[in-house]
Amino acid sequence: MTLNNLLKFNTSDLRDMADELDLKTTGKKSEDLANEISVHLDCFEAYRASKSKYKICGKLGETGKEGTTYLVKMRNGTEYAMKCFRNRKSLNTLQREAILQSQAAKYDVSPSVIDVDYASRSIIMEKMDCHLYDKIQKQRGELTSTQQRDILRIFRGLDEAGVFQGDSNILNYMYRDKKLYIIDFGMAREITLQLKAKLKTETPNMDLMLLAFVVKLREMKCSSSSYKHLVLHISKENREKYGIDG
Repeated sequence: MTLNNLLKFNTSDLRDMADELDLKTTGKKSEDLANEISVHLDCFEAYRASKSKYKICGKLGETGKEGTTYLVKMRNGTEYAMKCFRNRKSLNTLQREAILQSQAAKYDVSPSVIDVDYASRSIIMEKMDCHLYDKIQKQRGELTSTQQRDILRIFRGLDEAGVFQGDSNILNYMYRDKKLYIIDFGMAREITLQLKAKLKTETPNMDLMLLAFVVKLREMKCSSSSYKHLVLHISKENREKYGIDG
């Protein structure tokens, strides 16, 4: 059913359709409901046509609050990660997350988005190899100078991409082919003039995400050498406020 046809229905009918499709309707206008239903139906048809494209081979990591990530394989043997969300995640939110991750991927700081499956509420992306957290544990709680420079590269790249990642979880940093990336854009936001004004910074990742990362390292009992290069980019005011050496 086309968007134009859906717009002919009244709000009550559209809400009934959305309920049948298990879509959220609270506070949404007719136009928004019609658009989301249209996207859902179009993507479901595309999903049905290509449902055998990806074969689930197993789970990657633990199930999170938003859903589960699986290892999937295409017919040609190529492996990807498929992040499957719970039904409560709206299609608009899913779309926004995929767009923001794709923007970050253009700056080579996050996994590339391969596909978005709205019908099953999932994002298919490049598969990562291992967590930075695991490497830190193997390094006896130390973060090398190279790893610290990688963190700075990621935050600078995000600011250039216009994406504030917004999630300080240390498990959001993963390696692929010896290169460090940041994952999980569920809390990400576009860096707008309004966001810059609200956060009082032109570079929210280099200012706020970097500060949060160093605080996480301290919580992990990492030595000050693990963030000696990072603190050089944290303001004196914040270093004093959070008692960070450097």
